[in-house]
Amino acid sequence: MLFFSVSVLTYVFSLSDYIQSKKYKQPFLFCLVALLVAFSGFRGLSWASFYSWDTNHKPFESPAGSDFGYYIINSLVKLVIDNYRVLLLLMSFITLLLVAKSITRYTNRWFFALLAYVSLFYYVRDFGQIRASLAYALVLFGLRYVHEQRFLKYLFIIAIATTIHASAILGLGIYFFPRIKFKNWHLYGLLFFSLALYFISTTGLWLTVIDILGEGFFLGRMNAYLVTASKSISLDAKRLFYYAFAFAGVFFRKRLLKTDEFFDTKLYSVIFGLILTAMLREIEVLAVRIPEIYLTMLIFVIPAIAQVSRNKFLQAFSHHVITFVLLIYNIAMLFSLQGLVY
Repeated sequence: MLFFSVSVLTYVFSLSDYIQSKKYKQPFLFCLVALLVAFSGFRGLSWASFYSWDTNHKPFESPAGSDFGYYIINSLVKLVIDNYRVLLLLMSFITLLLVAKSITRYTNRWFFALLAYVSLFYYVRDFGQIRASLAYALVLFGLRYVHEQRFLKYLFIIAIATTIHASAILGLGIYFFPRIKFKNWHLYGLLFFSLALYFISTTGLWLTVIDILGEGFFLGRMNAYLVTASKSISLDAKRLFYYAFAFAGVFFRKRLLKTDEFFDTKLYSVIFGLILTAMLREIEVLAVRIPEIYLTMLIFVIPAIAQVSRNKFLQAFSHHVITFVLLIYNIAMLFSLQGLVY
């Protein structure tokens, strides 16, 4: 119920997108970000998930691993106050500040983008996956250096993000997207290719291939993943929902590029994420973690689609229709994943 109430609250705030002056929109954005930080910082699930794991270590007593950046943050907080809730609030604050900074830079629909962030369950990461949330927020923040083609600065951002969560290193691939010049039929082809891969994995044809080829070392390990992989219908619905917006992004691409010359970077990222999801669908952890850093770009693609029309009435109509769809999707996901969330 809390997750859905956050979505409804964000939808109410999304009406502030009709305020033309950024000066008058900023106080509403500050209030919403503060509320989101409070929700994620004080919710009990994160405490239960991480408290016993993190608090066993003294300041700067970092265990072996690549996520030493996170342990530095953890240790600095412990030096000041040994209260894990303070760490959660700090991590949530930095994450949502970076997300808000990115949103205000790349779209005029600030609150619509935040609604997409919440409704597509990226905000759920802030509750239970605080390291990944902060790392991916840093990647979003680093997009400015992708657009400016400043590789060393972007590499520096990726390096920092990787010390917080190792999977952030995958964000390095986004830097090369602006150099790629695809036509629409190329993008449609890639989407249909990923759908074909998705169909193969959904119907179990991949398992049949493994049975035919036999179980060597690699295939045996792959089969072990396949046997234990999740078969949740909700995850299938989630990906198909993403496909709908990806196809819409390609369809309106030429018009959107006139208002956002970097729209292709976000669109390519989403399509690449869908291809990775289709390829890794049966390996549960990889299918979620690896593509997620690319699929998060949907928070910029969806608002762009909503304002593709030049007619103000049609823009308002599409705004409310898409936000309504996001809320319905949010309800469906909450019911289908109730056992996983709670």
